[in-house]
Amino acid sequence: MRRAVPSWAMKPLAEALARVDRRRDPFAPVLDDVDHRLIETSSRETETWRRVETLQDWQTYIKPRIEALRASLGDISRPTGPAEVHRSGRIDGDGFVIENLAFESRSHTIVGANLYRPTEPSAASPAILICHSHHNPKAQVELQEAGIEWARAGCVVLVPDLPGHGERRDHPFSSSRDWHSPFRVDRQDYWFRYVLGIQLRLVGHSLMGWMVRDAMRCVDVLRMREDVDPEKIVILGSVAGGGDVAAVTAALDRRIRAAVPFGFGGAQRGSGNGSWEGTRNLPLSARDGFFPWVIAASIAPRHLIYAHEFGWEENSDPVWPRLRRVYELHGVPDRLAEIHGRGTVSGPAPHNTHCNNVGSLHRRQLAPWLERWFGVAIPKIGESVPMNPTELTCLGHDVRGKLDGRPVYRIAGEVADNGIARARQARVALSSAELRAQLRHELSSRLGDVEPRSSSASRLRKRRWKGPGEVVVEELILASASGTVGLRLFVPAAHVGNACPVVVGIRQEGFDRLDRGRRDWIGHLMAGGIAVCLIATRGMGRVRQYDETGYGRVSLATRVSTSEWMLGRTLLAAKLSDLRTGLRYLATRGDLDAARIAVWGDSGTPADPTGEDGNRPMNAEPSPMIASPMGALLALLVSLYEENIRAVYVRGGLSSLTSVLESPFCLVPHEAIIPGMLEFGDLSDVAAALASRPLRMEALVDARNRIVDLSALKEIYRPTIAAY
Repeated sequence: MRRAVPSWAMKPLAEALARVDRRRDPFAPVLDDVDHRLIETSSRETETWRRVETLQDWQTYIKPRIEALRASLGDISRPTGPAEVHRSGRIDGDGFVIENLAFESRSHTIVGANLYRPTEPSAASPAILICHSHHNPKAQVELQEAGIEWARAGCVVLVPDLPGHGERRDHPFSSSRDWHSPFRVDRQDYWFRYVLGIQLRLVGHSLMGWMVRDAMRCVDVLRMREDVDPEKIVILGSVAGGGDVAAVTAALDRRIRAAVPFGFGGAQRGSGNGSWEGTRNLPLSARDGFFPWVIAASIAPRHLIYAHEFGWEENSDPVWPRLRRVYELHGVPDRLAEIHGRGTVSGPAPHNTHCNNVGSLHRRQLAPWLERWFGVAIPKIGESVPMNPTELTCLGHDVRGKLDGRPVYRIAGEVADNGIARARQARVALSSAELRAQLRHELSSRLGDVEPRSSSASRLRKRRWKGPGEVVVEELILASASGTVGLRLFVPAAHVGNACPVVVGIRQEGFDRLDRGRRDWIGHLMAGGIAVCLIATRGMGRVRQYDETGYGRVSLATRVSTSEWMLGRTLLAAKLSDLRTGLRYLATRGDLDAARIAVWGDSGTPADPTGEDGNRPMNAEPSPMIASPMGALLALLVSLYEENIRAVYVRGGLSSLTSVLESPFCLVPHEAIIPGMLEFGDLSDVAAALASRPLRMEALVDARNRIVDLSALKEIYRPTIAAY
């Protein structure tokens, strides 16, 4: 009988696994690396820009970048034919009329928008489409003021709710009464955009793509009107997020004749850094060169206003000379202008011109340019009386009864179900080897480079410790051109010199604090003559769960992961490459049997114990437990890529990526998201491809970090069960 190593004897093992330096977050050096690569990418792009000397040079430069931008957003094609516009209400004011409109942007996606127009409409009026900020939706006071002012000045103004905001929110937290403890009601739409972005990326779409498509459909609605001049359509993007949508839409839709994208395009020359706010740090933007300033400059030769919420220093802004150069190459320097406020975001009002969308100061500066370019009369700023927001409701029960609008997550779920069903049917006739090859190809195209690296091994230390059996402990570093991989190898001393089997362990939190169950389990393995190798891929280690150093929305982990998306890769691909590099090293050792390797993917985070069903406002108490599925996910993926792995054990992993699409709530780290995976399969398809190797999966959780019961797992893993 194999004798277990008691927990007291495993204490030296836990000590051996402890990090040498815990002062830095494990993601800090990885962040340094991605930031360095972003800077290198920007520097290379700057050198390319410096070779632009003629208009032909510029057109050669800009065309592939804007084509890459369009491709990166997913499907943004508009419905064919005119929009069917439903009017749910009308307000007659002093010199203006507000119409509450609803129309379909894509199948089952309903846009609510307020249209402001003069009381007496005239033919061929200029039109302004306003994209609101992430702060507030369409009924916010500044947007009402802008709509009323420009309607009185003779314009038609359309202000829609963007996906996830206002009447289009999917989460239920619209007032303080919706949760039993205090939370930021005014921030929920903004913060839940993070989940919308993740959900749409899983099915090959994007939040920016959805917003752009909605804005394009709004242009359709404006051009249908007899009182709108189709050659005088302006898009205005509010501060804090609205400018992102306005700039990208104008870059891709030539029907827009002028753009005013606040806060987009500068003052950084390059791509910026990744963050959870994916509408600005666009995936693939660093790799393919469609940086914010490039997107803004592509609007030339149409009119562009370079707009800033706060103060602006012309002489220190690196983007402004580039924009001027592009407009000079087109021969229309008078079509470029700038407006700005005062102070900084960190200073208080009134000396620092904060606003939620477009403030009165900014509207005053904007008005003369609209007069010069499109004949818009100078409006009287600050004299309007805003409506009660409830009067601006567009998607009431009468409209919802006519239009089949659905939440974003549900639409994404239907896209996933259809895509996976088609892909599975196409794979029916494949052999096991062909199936694995096909899945590897599909995954690599979404993940990025997952290949192992050539590396050299350096031993940090080697020592022995005695329990009920002597064990040799080695700590090693594998160095390659792309970074380092840490290994902690435990070989029973009685088997040193013999080729013993090995279990490779991966854990998102690292192994510096092994709990009792894991220590005893590792002891059983070594007592049975099995070596254990714990591999630390980049960014792996214990971090705090709920602040900027954890795995949540604003964490360093998310910043690294989104930066990798900008660079055309995923952090998951980098970790998988690290793991494969470690496995290749183990195969070269004479004391380990390369034909008898098993992988163990583990989680050190318990399932959500609060009983709140995972449905909470963002940043509300009690804080949720964010799942840590990376160990299990890496174990599955590396077993798909490495044919010599003989057995797989995963614990605490995600039951499926489709569970992310079951509700507006998600407690999954950004790095566990595989862009576009649900176009061709789910984790159960990867598991099915491992047949007939031994596979054990336990304590699987859904996207809200809740244990999934056995009956549900049997349904989710029907493809796996059938394959085995």
